[in-house]
Amino acid sequence: MTTKSDIHSLGIVFFEVLCGRRAFDTEYDSGSQYLMKLVEQSYKEGKLDEIIDPFLRSQMAPDSLRTFSNIAYQCCNKYREQRPNIDHILQELEQAVELQLKFEELALVHELEQAVALQLKFEELALVHVDDGVEGIPMVQDEYYKVDDGVEGIPMVQDEYYKEKNLEHWIIPLKEIFSATNGFCNDHRIGGGGFGGVYKAKLFHFDVRKYVKINGSQNFSTRGGGFGGYPRRRSTVAIKKLDSRYGQGKREFLQEIEVLSRLKHRNLVSLLGFCDHDGDMILVYEHASNGSLDNCINNRRRVTWAQRLQICLDVAHGLSYLHNLGIIHRDIKSANILLGRNLEGVIGDFGLSRTSKHQNVEFSITNVAGTPAYIDPKYFRTGELTKQSDIYSFGVVLWDVLCGRLAILPTIGDDQEYLLHSARRHFEKNELNLIIDPQLREEFEKSSSNPGNKNFEDSIKTFAAIAYDCLDAKAKQLTMDDVVKELKKAWTFHVIGVEMFSLNTINSATSGFSEEHVIGKGTLGKVYIGTLSVSMQPKVVAIKRLEMVGSYEEGGFFKDVAMMSSYINDNIIPFHGFCEEANEMILVFEHATNRSLDKHLDNSTLTWRHRLKISIGVAHGLQYIHSCVQPRKAVHGDVKSSHILLDDVWNATISDLIISKCEGTLGYRDPEYLKTGVLTKESDVYAFGVVLFELLSGRPAIEDVESDRQHTGSRIFNVDPETSDRKNKDEKVVFLAQLAARCIEDSKLEAIIFHGIKEQADSNSIAIFHTIAYQCLQENKEKRPTMARVIEELQKALNSHVGLRYEGRN
Repeated sequence: MTTKSDIHSLGIVFFEVLCGRRAFDTEYDSGSQYLMKLVEQSYKEGKLDEIIDPFLRSQMAPDSLRTFSNIAYQCCNKYREQRPNIDHILQELEQAVELQLKFEELALVHELEQAVALQLKFEELALVHVDDGVEGIPMVQDEYYKVDDGVEGIPMVQDEYYKEKNLEHWIIPLKEIFSATNGFCNDHRIGGGGFGGVYKAKLFHFDVRKYVKINGSQNFSTRGGGFGGYPRRRSTVAIKKLDSRYGQGKREFLQEIEVLSRLKHRNLVSLLGFCDHDGDMILVYEHASNGSLDNCINNRRRVTWAQRLQICLDVAHGLSYLHNLGIIHRDIKSANILLGRNLEGVIGDFGLSRTSKHQNVEFSITNVAGTPAYIDPKYFRTGELTKQSDIYSFGVVLWDVLCGRLAILPTIGDDQEYLLHSARRHFEKNELNLIIDPQLREEFEKSSSNPGNKNFEDSIKTFAAIAYDCLDAKAKQLTMDDVVKELKKAWTFHVIGVEMFSLNTINSATSGFSEEHVIGKGTLGKVYIGTLSVSMQPKVVAIKRLEMVGSYEEGGFFKDVAMMSSYINDNIIPFHGFCEEANEMILVFEHATNRSLDKHLDNSTLTWRHRLKISIGVAHGLQYIHSCVQPRKAVHGDVKSSHILLDDVWNATISDLIISKCEGTLGYRDPEYLKTGVLTKESDVYAFGVVLFELLSGRPAIEDVESDRQHTGSRIFNVDPETSDRKNKDEKVVFLAQLAARCIEDSKLEAIIFHGIKEQADSNSIAIFHTIAYQCLQENKEKRPTMARVIEELQKALNSHVGLRYEGRN
């Protein structure tokens, strides 16, 4: 760490200021979460303007912007020696300020000249005005008071309604939308229907998620924070251009804005802005990258039963949230369920929704609205709209998902039976296998080939039962909370080999989470040791009580549980079950008797052979992770010795696979991550290379420079700690990765080999080991080996060591 490290951080802060966003923000698309990756790409393409906050861009002098952005970019140079010093930075910033002030002075003079010209014109007109019938009041030409938003010939319409409702910060000028979509050209069009067209584009907009995160409220005030009073960001959006010719009038437009502008839930579509301009009504939403559920079903996209369950659970959570706020959606159908990047279910289209201040919502509607085949028959006949009307519609969606076809009312001559009639009949006859989606039937048959495995069948039956009950929700007084509970039960049945423990059982096993039971504490929370009944047998387990409960979106915990249960490998820590109760989220794992690897790095009883076997085991685990496909993560993202667990015979397993928003750990972090902001499989390889050197040296990834054994590092670098220059005094820690690389390059590896293994390990085994470890640490990720290659080399190192032992050496 040096002063130039601070310069690099300062440069990132400059770009945060310029772009009006943080350096890392999970609310952006996966490719845009890391600001510096965007900056580097924009600089290379000469498109920096596109990522600057438009509020700032409209105010900035071009020369000032150029000076500021150039010095910021120089600060972020990957080569320390090429970064400017603080004096030069101050000089450039002062120059940027001076250029900006001159620009603003000229702009002010120009404005005054325009104002004077306008006043003179007004007075001239007042002298020669044409009487409009009101004595003493000259007629003022409207043309002089129109406000142009940048689209030639089209004045911007200001509506007092939006000001009264405090919605002005949601407005996006038509010129920005028009430019982003190239005039609503077909190249940007991604869908459409009776309501109009939907277009995909990149836009700056009000950052509602950041606002809610900062303020913790949906009551948007005029003191939002960020530029222009409210935080903004640029992302890929879906732009819906309503067509009033097809019944999409002002009422539906305003209703959608009214509802979505005050709601925030991961399973409701996020309104990002709108435009009401001279008859054009445009709504801007977060883009759902996987389209809509009806398209997914129609296109026969392969979606597993676990994924379908999660989509339905997501929508159920969203609908439950609405009902608890007294809102009835009134048009739940597969076409109004959108699918996000990870197939999360999101409810959209709130134009027909109705809101009540009372919990027991019931409306008497004269103009019944909804979609045929999904609309509640009782509501259709009587006009009586209740929460159960939505639940009926959701029940139809559940049958869509289970049967793999949409509920479309049959037409004359249609030989296909109406879905709901068929579903009801087959359910009542216990013949679900005849109507479920052929894809699911194939999955079910594979699952049934395992003797005694009834999980899939029980899950299907539970799901179908609640879908059936939804169609009679009014008579059964069903609520969405009831539906969520049953869908969770269906989900739990499907997760093979995972048990749901009660909180009472967990409390008993840990003596009420007593400190005496604590065996560890990590980024996720404390870990307790206890005994639970697993597969009907008492078993000592590790119980992880999560401290990140508040950060979980509704349904997110179940996704992590599903992901962990899908990892089945000898070198991944076995996952036994979970508990979600009374605002507690708890995970139950196999207990690792010898705890984590970091506790044994300098343990002489951990022989060279043990260390080689541990390395090979972890490498196999990583290779397995890297071969995974969704919904499992194909990258661990935080490989380190404290996440490697050891049993009583030193077999290694990888843990902590649910750190979904990790950035790696200092000392193990891939250098490429600083440039790209993206963790990859190669990032895991780099981190594993650090772990290999930890095993070889018996020392951790980072150590204080003042610790006694760090004098080894001083000797290697020919540095006298007492007389070293200022640069070396700035360095407070030593990174093992850099130390090991320097040792190898200077042929001084012997200096860092752990004394406890020097007498055991043969030189050939060590050479093979450190060579592959060094390759893992290459700065260019393309030069790093795959995990398959790493396994091959580590096995050679073990074979070399074992072969020499047979010849009589230790």
